[in-house]
Amino acid sequence: MLSSLMPQRKEFYELLAALSDRVVAGGNATLRLLNGLGGTTEDLATLVAEVSLLEQAGDKIKAQVVTLLHRSFTTPINRDQIHSLTIELDLVLNAIQDVYLSADVTIA
Repeated sequence: MLSSLMPQRKEFYELLAALSDRVVAGGNATLRLLNGLGGTTEDLATLVAEVSLLEQAGDKIKAQVVTLLHRSFTTPINRDQIHSLTIELDLVLNAIQDVYLSADVTIA
């Protein structure tokens, strides 16, 4: 009976999982960058483009989560926690992108 009263908004979980996937992919790209230090600058350009796309996709997901928060009366967990988690994951992606942008400036 209690489970029927709990909000069943799976969209939040799906969006947070998608955003987390982007963070993991950005971390993997960073690992590839570190493993390939001293390699060609074409590899760096490819990784910079990949991380830039991941960050843009993360921004879109963040916007979807915030919009969903504003439209939802009930959420599966505290809405402030959902918002904080979304913002923090986006900040991680931004930091990863900043590393690439500074590396691109240094090498170019």
